[in-house]
Amino acid sequence: FNTPEHIKPEWYFLAPYQFLKLIPELTALVVQTLGILALVFLPFLERSDKKGIRQRPLFSLLAIGILVFWIWLTVWGAQS
Repeated sequence: FNTPEHIKPEWYFLAPYQFLKLIPELTALVVQTLGILALVFLPFLERSDKKGIRQRPLFSLLAIGILVFWIWLTVWGAQS
């Protein structure tokens, strides 16, 4: 599919749209699908006794990194 250049998605779809422009289509689709599935199944897979954000620094850094990347893609998509 070829989308005309002047069409832009709504603000909440800017990050996935920019991600599709950043890497090949099939790879982006697979990565986004795996990310959504990971979010859906995370409550069932996470069985740690440690619940505090300070007790799990690796998980916290990963979550913050993903959030920053998502915001960066959204801002970049809005500017392009």
